[in-house]
Amino acid sequence: MGDDGITTLHLTVSKLLFREALMLQLIKLPNIRVVGESSHGAEALRILSVAPAEILFIEEELEDNDGLTIAETARTKFPWLNVLLVVEKPVRQSRMAVYLESGVRAVVPKTAAMKEMLKALTYVSYGQTYIDPDMHWKHPVDSERKSVNAMSKLSEREQEVARQLAYNRSIKSIALDLGVSQKTVHTYKDRILIKLEIGGFTELLVYLNRIRQTEPALFRGDFGVV
Repeated sequence: MGDDGITTLHLTVSKLLFREALMLQLIKLPNIRVVGESSHGAEALRILSVAPAEILFIEEELEDNDGLTIAETARTKFPWLNVLLVVEKPVRQSRMAVYLESGVRAVVPKTAAMKEMLKALTYVSYGQTYIDPDMHWKHPVDSERKSVNAMSKLSEREQEVARQLAYNRSIKSIALDLGVSQKTVHTYKDRILIKLEIGGFTELLVYLNRIRQTEPALFRGDFGVV
């Protein structure tokens, strides 16, 4: 986001009708400026090289390549680029982890309402991660217990660390905010993984982001996102 509060965006969607429908909505947003549009991955990379953007709004199924590959290539050239990925069908947990590890900030199904897509875009424009709560993938924890009960297993300090992780804050930022060392925050993170029975950090972020969207009262905070 620039000093003027405007976030620049490049839109890559193969079907003209869908792209135009999105454009009609995007141009109405006061804090978003569309600086480029394309229908193919190679075209998107070419335009981004001459008209850089802060957000790449791209669909996964493109005619010349898949959106994730294009997004990864673009982020190699433009590390600041945040990616909103539109997918054709429900995503498995393992695939979601791949998306997040590749730098994708938001994943929404193509069938989502326009309001939901714009909500995801708002999250991305503030550097936050968004996962559509209606995506039909299941985390192992979800099948065993409700999120509220799972979070109640954590100590007060562990809940605070989890809350800040849910807002995509870095370990360094959390340590500074809590007045502890980064090593201490890592210790809290490891305890959270054990208590929630989650295998890895990426899976934890997926889980916490989902709870933040479905149980927002658990994750209210007045800290900034870093």
